Amino acid sequence: MDFNRNPTGRNQWNLGLEKEFQIIQLLKYWHAKGTTNYQDLAGLLEKNLQVTFCAKTVQRRLKKLELRAARGTMASIDHKLAEQLVLEQMEKDPAKRMGPASLKAKIALEKEGLHISRDFVSMVMHIHDPGAFAEREPTAKKILRSPRFPIGPNQRWSSDGHDKMAKIGMLIYGFADEATHKVLDTRVVPSNRVQEIVAYLFLCLVEFHEGIPLQLTTDCGSEVTLMSTYMHHLRNVFHPHIDIQEVPAHVELKSVHNVTIESSWYRLRLDIGDNIIIRFQQGYYDGIYNPNDPDHVELARWLWSRVTQKEVDAAVELRNSTRIRKQKNKNGPSGISRDMAYTLYEKWGGKECKLPVNVEYVRLLKERLGGEALLAFTSEEFTLRAQDTYTQLGLEDVTKENAWIVFGQMLPLLFAPA
Repeated sequence: MDFNRNPTGRNQWNLGLEKEFQIIQLLKYWHAKGTTNYQDLAGLLEKNLQVTFCAKTVQRRLKKLELRAARGTMASIDHKLAEQLVLEQMEKDPAKRMGPASLKAKIALEKEGLHISRDFVSMVMHIHDPGAFAEREPTAKKILRSPRFPIGPNQRWSSDGHDKMAKIGMLIYGFADEATHKVLDTRVVPSNRVQEIVAYLFLCLVEFHEGIPLQLTTDCGSEVTLMSTYMHHLRNVFHPHIDIQEVPAHVELKSVHNVTIESSWYRLRLDIGDNIIIRFQQGYYDGIYNPNDPDHVELARWLWSRVTQKEVDAAVELRNSTRIRKQKNKNGPSGISRDMAYTLYEKWGGKECKLPVNVEYVRLLKERLGGEALLAFTSEEFTLRAQDTYTQLGLEDVTKENAWIVFGQMLPLLFAPA
């Protein structure tokens, strides 16, 4: 009798090169976002790649990849180097809006998972700029809030526009998941008051997630009318069994009660909004930018819309990956990041509420509405010319720190006398 229970010699750990690569990339991705708990990472592997690892196996994998949590990093890194990394981030924040937790998370994202302890970051900030802590003290009035009882991700999407950078021509519109507070999408747009633009952004998000939320919440602005029409239409077409009286497809709230997305705007202004305005206005003060010259305005709109979107994307990634403080009596997720709460909703007792739709149908609606041209800051002809000039110059990635240098290099080439 043959007692060999594995005659082929194959076992579950021979996963193949492609799967191994995916495992490595996923571990690096979530580690950089601040997820260092072995059990949580094991859950993410199972959820995303259908790979079952125990916490000990994840620990060994992280060690092999030299991915450390803050304690391990502080035991091995030169503290002078760690201090320099903190100072570099402080220099990128002239408005002094970022606290130790945000700055720590930003370093981890930019340095591919290098986690410096929050205490060390706070110590460096107190040494080099103690006054900034007093400037960040909250002084806003408190609004009475009632407790929420979230069911799970995609129960409600909250959306709104953000106008704090309107003075430099950069307007924003975004969406957030109410149950987990994860920011789902945030776009820099030429206008957040145009119905077609707002509706198009909604359809883009629906296409990406291949579904709609159970309910959409917005403020009472006229710009949401067309988006509301699409929300009602998609739910009626694909999920007609849901009673519109019992669960309305769209609910309008006062801005102060549209809390999920409004709180995201406050954090966005603190993290990047004030800094972008300072950097943009520096071009005017330094005599580089003339707001009365149409050529200057057109190039600035093309260039700074790209810079702002890049900064917004980084700020959103930072917010979503930052761990929310633990609140024992809170209904819904706490003590984990928004990304984790949205992806591993089982950890806090949530369940998926997304309503699937036909993606091809959504794409058709997007095309009929006007497509990507709705989001353009400049004409198609100028956009192509500017992109060609930028490419020909072989410039490095444009940032808010070097944008006016790039502007000065591109301007004479784009508008050279005939």
